Amino acid sequence: DQFNNADLGSNRYVDGSNGYPEARTAAMRWDGSTMWAGTQAGLVRLTESSAELVLDEAVLGRDSFVRSMALHPDGRLILAGNFGMVAFDGETAVSLHDDSIAFPTVTVAPSGDIFAGSVSSQTAGLYRFDGSGWTRFTTADGLPSNSVRTVFVDSSGALWVGMGDTNFGGGVVRIANGS
Repeated sequence: DQFNNADLGSNRYVDGSNGYPEARTAAMRWDGSTMWAGTQAGLVRLTESSAELVLDEAVLGRDSFVRSMALHPDGRLILAGNFGMVAFDGETAVSLHDDSIAFPTVTVAPSGDIFAGSVSSQTAGLYRFDGSGWTRFTTADGLPSNSVRTVFVDSSGALWVGMGDTNFGGGVVRIANGS
């Protein structure tokens, strides 16, 4: 169950034998006290020796694959996937966007604004949630591609957007100071 490496130290492997769902893991996030894993089965809370599936299709809907997670300044986990987007405070999940849009990636700015990407043909683009509503940005707004694959906010607050499609190439855009 353990592996040792001089550079990594002693590590513990958690799998189906100690509660981890038999599912792919796509995202992980530390919230300051708990390690969370986004899996094909849903959201998993990890402890030193076990795992607990805390959100699954009963809460997330037909496709409970948590593909990306971000930590909001208020402490909530923001979960993204084919189920749309959910905010989770450790007890209760609240939908921020329904499953009409699949979000493979999400990040949160220090301001609390949530940024997400979509690659689905009809809904592709960069999305921002400012706490009261969603805004979608596309090539019509100046993005070089509508296919947003990954988003990240750096320590200066700049938004990095990775985009591309097999048929249209790719690239990275840095958006600073809301411009």
